[in-house]
Amino acid sequence: MKNLFFTIISVVTMISCGDGFDLSNVERDSIVINPDYITPNITAEECVVDKIISLSLPSKFTTLSCDKIVYVNNRIYILDKMHCKSILVFDEKGNYLHHLGERGRAKNEYIDSPCNFSVDEYNGDVYVYDMSLNRIMLFDKDGKFVGDDKMSKSFPEDFSLAKDGNYIFSYSNNENGEGNLLSVAGLSGEILKPLLKRKEMIDNSVMSLSGINFAQNSSVYLPEFSDSVFVVVNDSLKRIVRLDFMGKYISEKDLEKAKESTGYAGIYAHDGVQFVERYEETNSLINVIYCNKKYQRNYIRNKTNNKFYNLSANPFTGMFSYNHYDIIDNHLVYFVNEENIILLNQGRDDPYWKGYYQNSLPEVQEIIDEKVKAPLLMFVRLK
Repeated sequence: MKNLFFTIISVVTMISCGDGFDLSNVERDSIVINPDYITPNITAEECVVDKIISLSLPSKFTTLSCDKIVYVNNRIYILDKMHCKSILVFDEKGNYLHHLGERGRAKNEYIDSPCNFSVDEYNGDVYVYDMSLNRIMLFDKDGKFVGDDKMSKSFPEDFSLAKDGNYIFSYSNNENGEGNLLSVAGLSGEILKPLLKRKEMIDNSVMSLSGINFAQNSSVYLPEFSDSVFVVVNDSLKRIVRLDFMGKYISEKDLEKAKESTGYAGIYAHDGVQFVERYEETNSLINVIYCNKKYQRNYIRNKTNNKFYNLSANPFTGMFSYNHYDIIDNHLVYFVNEENIILLNQGRDDPYWKGYYQNSLPEVQEIIDEKVKAPLLMFVRLK
């Protein structure tokens, strides 16, 4: 089974592998990022837009937002927790096929919305985590609800698929995870193998989800306010990646001081990198989304030539607006909806707007002019 890339934002002051954990065979890497060095935007000469796929929506869904993109076996999966509150499935041309559950009280429905999902690329089964009912739902490749596994032994924050049909779970408190940050668990949530233990944690932590990493066949665990990323392959911790922000990452001392004085809002007063929101990696690309001095930054590295970009909100020259993006294999995949199109068309009569428009990628100009129908996915490959 392919494993899901996920990001957990948990407030953790100390991370340990606990009793009996041996890290001597764990690979160690580091990525150096200068948060104050913003590179020029990606130009048309530095990338290729390989394809744009318009997504057709059924009449019951009037709009679509995106929290995660999966593209596997010529199928597109879009998680929308805001509007559709479901997972929509399309073919490789963007034709709507079906959706996996919706809000309701039936066994194949969600009280709120799906929390996360993972696709088994070998048979097309889709595993969906419904946190409200503490269960993992199973849909077959045709969208039929097969059944669910209720987590009677624990209450995880997030999940990923492990080998042998088991799950990888993360936890937000010691009681649910038996003191673990991360573990391999059985079908009812029983802990089969601890992966990371927690020495100390803060209650009421916040969890955030992110994209998929099929190429590496791995799960990535990223506690907020930690500068280390933990990579799990199958059911073992295989790699630890340290994000080196050249001494500008918030220190544990400053973090505790901020939380004691003004709560989490005080963290934004730190004059440097406040937290890392997402880390993902394929055989071709590395993507790190972090917050520096209250502003989002996107660090993207092309592993084929080691060229990197450290970008602000707009990744490309000229104009561009997107709702979400993930890296899939060797592509940056951007989701653009109707709201993004409206935003891009504001100020058309302004001469500054025309200048930005002319400097935009030709494919982006077509999106702005609505020659390509939104919602859509734009697949960008770095040269």
